[in-house]
Amino acid sequence: MVFANNDDMALGAISSLQTAGYNLGDGSSKTIPVFGVDAIDSAKQAIDEGKMTGTIMQDAAGMAETITASYDLSAREHMMEHLYRVTGDFSVMLHWDEIFGLGAAAPKPPAAPQKKTNMTLMLLPWMTIWIALSIQARTGACIGLAVCGLLPFAFLKYRMTVFEPCSMLAVGSICVLTLLDALPLTVLLPVSYLLFSLMWGVTVFRPLPLTAHYSMNGYGGETALQNPLFLRTNRILTACWAVLYLLTPIWTWQLMQTSVSYLTGAFNSVLPILLGIFTAWFQRWYPAHYAASAN
Repeated sequence: MVFANNDDMALGAISSLQTAGYNLGDGSSKTIPVFGVDAIDSAKQAIDEGKMTGTIMQDAAGMAETITASYDLSAREHMMEHLYRVTGDFSVMLHWDEIFGLGAAAPKPPAAPQKKTNMTLMLLPWMTIWIALSIQARTGACIGLAVCGLLPFAFLKYRMTVFEPCSMLAVGSICVLTLLDALPLTVLLPVSYLLFSLMWGVTVFRPLPLTAHYSMNGYGGETALQNPLFLRTNRILTACWAVLYLLTPIWTWQLMQTSVSYLTGAFNSVLPILLGIFTAWFQRWYPAHYAASAN
């Protein structure tokens, strides 16, 4: 991997590599990652041709003004203010310190392994009742209570967030109400989706959106929670999921009035799968798009 102080030096390195058969941009030759600084036109063309990996454009005037006005803005905040742009492979930039060790603190003794959060554990009680209740109410309620009762054992291995106890409480209450015939299923199922939506929606306005508690595992753990771009990305995704489950009670209630009400859980699994695919794509695309955009 080559990191040059400017794009001209990076292009010079690429020229030398090409004489040895590397970085030809033909899709078949081996490519050594090369990064530069300044985002000049020839560098951007080399990136488009697959010969260069990335470059950083700096807004010198903007950075000078910011330094004059404040001395405590971090590099992440600079990027959020569009004082510089990142062009090329942003995934490498996300793990810059891991690759180069730049800006890292002095090595510390290895700490005990930390438990990780697991979104599947938060979703499991909800998915259970959404499928099982719509097939057979009383049996589904018993299964839901069993899942809620067994779920705490999973936290011997995984880290618990506030959302798992909330989920167990809400799902357990719905199961009990179902067994007591306190409310018809045509009411309880839509209400369950509404409660799920509220759990997501409230966190959009909190310092940490719901998805950030789980997706941080793939971005350095709790250090990711200090990254404003990471939080911004997760706030958008959390809002998308909240809106989906805010609308879900509408068609759920309508489906429960039909002869195919037993298919409600399966039907309501389709859109979350599609949104899950969108989420995986958006987590990669949006940070790179934001980092490369200008004012």
